[in-house]
Amino acid sequence: MNTDIQITRQLFIATQLFEKVGDRIFATYGLTIKTHEILSLIESGSNTTTKLAEVMNLALAGITQKTKILEKKGFISRKVGVDDLRVWHFEITSKGRKALKDIILPYAKATGLLYSEFSKSEKKQMLVLLGRITKHLSSIKEKQLNEFIGKLTNK
Repeated sequence: MNTDIQITRQLFIATQLFEKVGDRIFATYGLTIKTHEILSLIESGSNTTTKLAEVMNLALAGITQKTKILEKKGFISRKVGVDDLRVWHFEITSKGRKALKDIILPYAKATGLLYSEFSKSEKKQMLVLLGRITKHLSSIKEKQLNEFIGKLTNK
């Protein structure tokens, strides 16, 4: 197996493990990793389904499902757009703000434990490398990706 495949495989495995652990931590506050991220993004101003989907790189349907869960649990409220009745605007509720505030310390402790075996310079190096991967992948447009995959698979 070549090194590029091994790196990608390890990233997939690490992501799955992060989600498993993260979801268990966030579950004690009625959230998941994804719903926590949505709640944080709404608090910071990404307050429509389209904005959330763009920032999180998720489908609109996935965002809609997760915002409905957050609304049902009382973490957010939604209002119809003034200019466009098809657009929902989300607002974080006091319950949502409290959940974000309450989870900060346990989340910080958990992530501290996850990276406790790494030095500060190793952590900085990881951030640089992950940032470069993210930047590179983000620069690929949907059309380019489809053409690339078509060429690889001869379809």
